[in-house]
Amino acid sequence: MKNARSLFRILSRRTAFSIPMVATLLCLAPHLADAQTTAWSAGSFNVDVPNVVRRSNIVLAQANVSPYTSMPLGNGTLGAAVWAANGFTAQLNRGDTFPDRKSPGQVTIPGLSAMTNASNFSAYLDLYDGTLYESGGGMTATIYVTQNNELVVDVTGANPSVSQTVQGNLWSPRSPTAAASGSIATLAETWQDSGTAGAVLLSARFSRSRPAVRASQPRSSIRPPSSSNSHLIPSAPSEW
Repeated sequence: MKNARSLFRILSRRTAFSIPMVATLLCLAPHLADAQTTAWSAGSFNVDVPNVVRRSNIVLAQANVSPYTSMPLGNGTLGAAVWAANGFTAQLNRGDTFPDRKSPGQVTIPGLSAMTNASNFSAYLDLYDGTLYESGGGMTATIYVTQNNELVVDVTGANPSVSQTVQGNLWSPRSPTAAASGSIATLAETWQDSGTAGAVLLSARFSRSRPAVRASQPRSSIRPPSSSNSHLIPSAPSEW
């Protein structure tokens, strides 16, 4: 009983002491916040948004050769699922093609196998600016979708003595018309789908070479200059 009374007196003294302490801390809280945090300053939050978002970047320790591990890129209209099969594969989709239209097509770049098969391959998806960065075997690739509905694949370090090819494919039963003009290769088709007219244009622009068209697929043979840089821009500008 004596021990219980003693404990009660101790708790009572501590409780009585804590009330003014809490009141003091509440009064000082705004000043402590200004002094101790970097987010709240001058009456508003100031956050390093890019680097806060980049804390959650997706990092690849090995090549994502399966479409189930593809990296998503896009601008709200054109989306691309990118994975490392055949060096580089991207399936393009537009927001105005769902749910009844097929994908505008796939783009493959076999020559990037030298990078994705390298033992030191690494990659990460920057979640702030929606850019996929890949490197390996002395090569790098920077991949993103522009506001003009273009998928940009910016490659450095490619072997200048080896020609590269880029191939676009459309889903069966489509039978598009292939053409090349200047630095642009295209696949285009119109059709009737359950009474509704549709059309697709898949184009690829090559900043370093003139594309050659074979069969129903646009291809470009690219021989990088001494800088070993190539800038490939496949796009799917319209389908309706």
